[in-house]
Amino acid sequence: MRKLSSLLICFVCCFALAACAGTSKTVKPRVVHPTVTKVAPKKSHFKKRAVKKAKVIRKVNINTASVKTLRKVKHIGRIRAKRIVQYRTKHGKFQSVNDLTKVKGISKKTLMKLKLYLTV
Repeated sequence: MRKLSSLLICFVCCFALAACAGTSKTVKPRVVHPTVTKVAPKKSHFKKRAVKKAKVIRKVNINTASVKTLRKVKHIGRIRAKRIVQYRTKHGKFQSVNDLTKVKGISKKTLMKLKLYLTV
C-alpha cells in the first residue's frame, strides 16, 4: 500500500508540474524506491571557480600618501613604498606620475603598471 501511495503522489506532482508549465502533455511519473530517502547529487569533475567581484580602482595621490597607503597599491611593496616617501621628503613633491622613474627600483615598465593606481 505504501508503494502505491508514493507512486500516486509522484504521479500527481508530475501532472501538476506539467500543468504549471503550460503543456498539456503529461509527464511520466518517476518511480522512487520507498526505502531510498536521499538521492546523492552527481559529482562533476569540473572544479567550480570563484567569481571575482569587480574592484573599484581608487587612485592614490603619491604626494600625500603614507607608506602604509602606498603598500595597498598593486605592484608596490614595502621597499618601494619607503623609497617613494624618502624621495618625496628629500626632493619635494612630484610634478607628475612620470617622475617616479627617478625613484630607485621603478623603471618605465613598472611605471606603466603603476599609472592606473597613482595620481598627483
